[in-house]
This record gives sequence, structure tokens and C-alpha cells, in this order.
Amino acid sequence: MSKLITRVLSLLLALILFAAPAAAIPENGGEQLVLLIEIASNIHNYALYPPEDLSLDGVTAGTLKDDPDLFMTLVESWLAPDPYGRFMSREDYDVAFDAGPPLYGIGIQVDMSMPLGVYVEAFLPGGGAGLSGMEVGALIVSVDGEDIVDRPYLEVRPLFLGEWWTTVDVGYINPGSVEVLTETIQRGALSVDNVQGFMIDGTDIGYISISRFGSIADYFDFDHYYHEYLPEMGAKSVIIDLRGNPGGQVDTLYYILNVMLPDEGVLLLEYVDAEGVEPVYSSGWDLDELADSGLIFWQPDDIIVLVNSESASASEVFAGALQVHGLAVIVGETTVGKAHSQYHIPLSTDDVLIVTGNRIDLYEVGTYQGVGIIPDHEVAQGTLTGAELVSHPLDTSRALFRQSVLTERIAAVQERLSLLGYYRAEPNGVFDDYMMWCLNRYQAANKLPPARFVNAETLKMIDKAAMERKFVADTQMDFALELLGASY
Repeated sequence: MSKLITRVLSLLLALILFAAPAAAIPENGGEQLVLLIEIASNIHNYALYPPEDLSLDGVTAGTLKDDPDLFMTLVESWLAPDPYGRFMSREDYDVAFDAGPPLYGIGIQVDMSMPLGVYVEAFLPGGGAGLSGMEVGALIVSVDGEDIVDRPYLEVRPLFLGEWWTTVDVGYINPGSVEVLTETIQRGALSVDNVQGFMIDGTDIGYISISRFGSIADYFDFDHYYHEYLPEMGAKSVIIDLRGNPGGQVDTLYYILNVMLPDEGVLLLEYVDAEGVEPVYSSGWDLDELADSGLIFWQPDDIIVLVNSESASASEVFAGALQVHGLAVIVGETTVGKAHSQYHIPLSTDDVLIVTGNRIDLYEVGTYQGVGIIPDHEVAQGTLTGAELVSHPLDTSRALFRQSVLTERIAAVQERLSLLGYYRAEPNGVFDDYMMWCLNRYQAANKLPPARFVNAETLKMIDKAAMERKFVADTQMDFALELLGASY
């Protein structure tokens, strides 16, 4: 495979987080030797940080057969100078980079904070759940007749997956009800949009989040929100959220940056590889041509980019390039500081070799490796405890029975169960069947026997757990809105 083809196929600028490298090493010594030669050749061709010695002097098929550990000893020594170098099996690679075959499911996003039970947090495009009577907050209680009401999600996840366009019978209970509804739901290819946008209620501020820089489709989505949807909705300013973005495809990053830059020839960064330095410039827009076509180049009054300590690689280039040219104000936490991109090279055995091929130097800044992008406004993300959120005091000195008419006390229990994720309806102060059902879910998750009332000890457990639970207070978003003068 030529170097040019490899660049096109596999250059990634992303934070790589996974366990120690593993691969399906051939058992035959001769096949191992052939694979070692292939790996050494790729490291020689592409690595920014090659080892001093890539030779295989004295290594034969016989020595590899006699020493089972020699193969990986050599590969690990070759990759040692590269902080991001990896040799991975195809299976491990697909898991680490979500690069396997498409999943076919019913299209739900699950609340993973719940120890037991499959609670629906959102609906995904591609599955049939969003077209059913299921509501956000519903608990799925059965799949094809199998009871899953109090089982962990990861244990039952395979039940939701199957071949494309097949169906599955799903039993569920919507928030506020105890009625089990059963529907036949069709499986489809699931997808999660990396780019999402909307107007912030009560303001003239648009919001775009980029969870990662994926395929070229992410560029088209960003362009739609940035140049069509937000201007049409009357947006004057925009907040671009890169928090938790691990990076992604270099080409997609450049396309999205160029959506925002009207001028041609703006030096964005420099690529440093084994062959030298390659500058990267903005492509620019022909504003007259746009005007002749009845289109506009939208330029918001202000751009704020949100970053945090998990924003890495391509997201750092995005924030840093806009910051250094004075095009955006950066708010949040100092980013990871990963200024390298990697080649992901498929090998003849279908294993994957990952080698660092480039370093990124930002215009007038240089490399941000190990330093990160430092925000213009350092703002830590805040937290709230349940104790700061409750509005009803709870008497835990005595049991609470279904016959009780103590509305305030019942509402206090509902409020705490809501903070813990079990009560998914609006607290109403009534000890009805739904509240009892939610209590039973809490009891099952905490290995308590089911009961038709709530004893004092259980009340104390619920109160303590709810008071101590921590929630994110989005102080970074609040600060950004304040900078933009939002009143909401």
C-alpha cells in the first residue's frame, strides 16, 4: 500500500484510550517473520518517532518458534519511542474505535447509571422504538417474552440486537403508569449524530455540539446548522461545545473549520512529519459567488467554544486555531494536550498497526503537546448534591404506608426516588400503584425484600442516597451565556 493511499484511508487525530495492545499473532514461526517484516516496513515508512534499530538480524522462523514471547518483545521495542503506537487485533481495534459492523437494534439510548433495569434515556435514529408508544423514562420489562425487569442492561443487551429489519416483541412501562404495554418493534441500523444544534430557549444564541470529528457527514451537518438553521432562526451568536470530544478524522476537522473562515490563505497549523514541515491554510469562500447564488456567509457576532479536560486532538486544533486568530473565546478547562496524529494501517493478517505520523504545530503557538489549549476563561464544571436540590423535608423516623394521606411526606419520597432515577414522573404526593412499583425497583436494586409499605430503615437509605448523589451543574455553559449577555 502506498503512503498516499494510507494517508487518505487512515489518518486520525484522536485521543486513543484502550488497554494494552493485543493481536492475533500467527502460531507459525515463518508467518510471524513475514508479519514482523511488514510491521518494520510500515514503521520505517510512516513513523515520526522510529526506533534506532528496526533490524531483524539473527531472527529466524526457528528462533520465533522456540521463543513464544520474542514476536511481541520485538514489536513492543519498536513501538516504545511512540507514545501512541499500538499493535492490535482487528477485534480489539473494532471495539476500541467502534469500527466494527453496524449494529441493528430497536434504537434506544439507555440510562447507564441504573444498576438494574433498562430505562430509556433517548431514542436513536434508525430503530423502531421512537415510532412506538414508548416514552423517554420507560422501563423495558421483557424482550420476546423474557423477563428483564430487574436485570442489568449489559446482561440483556444482546436480546435487543439482531439482523437488519427483523422484529422483536418489547414489553415496557411508561412513566407514571404500571401498565405493561407490548409492541412489536423493528430493528434497524443505529446511528448517533456527532453534530447536533439548536437555539437556546429565550435567547438569540445558537448551540452546536460536536461529540467527535467523524465522517464527512459531520461536515455537512455542521454546515447545515451553522450556515442555514441558526441564521434562519435568528441566531446572533453561537456556542460550540467540544467538551469530551476525543478528536477524529483530520479531513473532517479541516472541512468544518473552513465552514467558519471566509478568508483564503489563513495559516491554521503546520504538519511536522519525518519528511519536514507542511503548512495548512484555509481554503476561503468566494463571497461574490455566494451572493450571486442568493446565499450568504454567516458570521455570528460572537463565537464561544467550550472545552474541558477530555477535549483532545482534533478538538484541540479546532479550538486553538479559532483562538489564535481571535475568532472565538475559549471557555472551560485546559485540554488534554495531544498534538499528534496517527496512521491506522491494516496489516495482511487483518491486525492493525497504529503509528504516530505527524505532530501538529498551531500558528504562532507551536506544539500544544503536553500543554493543551488554555482557555481564555478557566471555568471548572460545578457539581450539586441532592441535598441542594430537594424541596421537601423527609421524616424518616417512622414507616410510610399506602393508606397515608400525608401528601408532603409522600412527595418527599417521590422527590428522592426521582433524584435516584427510579421515579420518572412528576411527584404528585399520592402513594399510588406507580410509586409502589418504583419503590419495588429500588428495593430490588438494593437487595431489599419487596414490601407494600416503606419501613423507616428503607426511608433512611433512600434519603441518604439521594442527599449524597452528585449532579453536574453546568457552570461552563452558564458562564458562556453570561459572557453573551443572555438573560433567560
